[in-house]
Amino acid sequence: MAPSTAQWYRFHASAPAPEPSASQPHTEESSTQQLILGPEEAFQELKARGCRLATLPWVENHWGLILWKLAGMVALDPQSEADVKSRRWCWAEVVRQLLYRYERELDRGTRPPLRLIAAQDKPAGLPMVLCVSAISWPSAPDTGSEVPPQMEATHNDKPEVEMTDGWYRVRVEVGDSMIRAIRRGALRVGMKVGVVGARLLDRRAEPFELLENPLAGVGQEPSFALTVSGNGCHLAPWHAKLGFHSEPFVATLGSLTPDGGLVPVMDLKIIKTFPIAYIEFFNSKGEKSWSAPMKEPEEAKAQDAWNAKRDAAVQRIREKMDKLSREWEKQADRLEIRAGLEFKPRPEDTQPDTIDDLLCTMEDALTTPQPYECPQDIVSRTSRAEAGWLARAMREKIANDRENMAEEIEIELQTECPPRKVRNFRVLVVEDAETRKRPKQFRAQVTIWDVLAAYVSEDGTPGDFRAGERFIATNLEPNNTSAWMPRGDEAEIYLIARRDTRWRKMKASRVK
Repeated sequence: MAPSTAQWYRFHASAPAPEPSASQPHTEESSTQQLILGPEEAFQELKARGCRLATLPWVENHWGLILWKLAGMVALDPQSEADVKSRRWCWAEVVRQLLYRYERELDRGTRPPLRLIAAQDKPAGLPMVLCVSAISWPSAPDTGSEVPPQMEATHNDKPEVEMTDGWYRVRVEVGDSMIRAIRRGALRVGMKVGVVGARLLDRRAEPFELLENPLAGVGQEPSFALTVSGNGCHLAPWHAKLGFHSEPFVATLGSLTPDGGLVPVMDLKIIKTFPIAYIEFFNSKGEKSWSAPMKEPEEAKAQDAWNAKRDAAVQRIREKMDKLSREWEKQADRLEIRAGLEFKPRPEDTQPDTIDDLLCTMEDALTTPQPYECPQDIVSRTSRAEAGWLARAMREKIANDRENMAEEIEIELQTECPPRKVRNFRVLVVEDAETRKRPKQFRAQVTIWDVLAAYVSEDGTPGDFRAGERFIATNLEPNNTSAWMPRGDEAEIYLIARRDTRWRKMKASRVK
């Protein structure tokens, strides 16, 4: 039995029949009538008991989950079903379970985890335990249950996985590592999974109320779905409590797979640290390249060389601009001499339309190597009034150029001496600080880019990781997956830190 099939189950019960009429003979069969009790009858029962907030979709959703749970309890302890007092597989127990859920969820307003996540009142990445409620393969026959592993192996499509928190169900998108676990039967319907770092499948989705649409059918596009990474999941024991958990589920190196995706939380102990290194990136004519890793003295030397080159470029650009400014002033002086002392425009006088063209011609003459017209010819062909107005426009341009000289220098520096694109990184060799059952068989090389900004030690030193320290690291990803070694003593795997990776140092008193 599964939640998808449990919703079709009905209880059969007997009830006293109404009194027969005088024309009908009274028999033993006519004294009772058979009743078929399902979700509709359960809904009417709740209404009769004053549960006015209950709806039929709400009852239908919980009906399947309650019957699935009761079927598992009966299979675990079938002897209890022989006693009427301890029997669970009965109509009365289903109604009792519905009343409990009504009182807790609708009357008290205690929302289950999946409702909180769908409404975006709780983040999906919180640690929680879910139960696999359905696995279906789109191209496989619709048998109403999960497809046998040997049949699954013939299909290349991805399975549709459904999980539940015991109250509601959600479609879950899984990665390749979890699909392999499903194919070989390691992950089946009814198993509990510890999940951390889950995300909404549609990150732009609006808050959604599960009460309005508990779950889309198979093959339909769900309004609310999650995606989980294989490295962020582990099989939970059968007695684990469904729902949110206060402590995160810590992954170990031995539990990771190269294609398992994001590793939400790890408890690591540093064995060895490599010095901080630097790589410079180049972009020449659209082709990207990079330098070999440099140590700190080599990077300091390269930075000093770039600073010297930049200072020389700034001096050269400034001298060129000063020379051009002096030439502008020289031509402005000539124009003022040509205009003479008689050029005294009144405040209400406007600049002639020809001045803008003359200013552009003068700029071409001063900045172009082989101009169409030299500055002296421009000065000589202007009238006295034009010379006065042009001189005034040139003085304004000289003042504006001097005010904006620093910005112009920076613009030219982007071409003559562009900024260096240098990233720092550090490689740490780590192992599990603690393991659950298996001995430590892996070590990992963790690459941390921009380590100077990623972590600052307690004494204020950026990027200062030391051997023997223990950290809780979040949001690591597999790296160099083709180079991962098979399981063995001191086998190495490779991880890389992301921008949202956080390093929390464990205090000495907590390190074992």
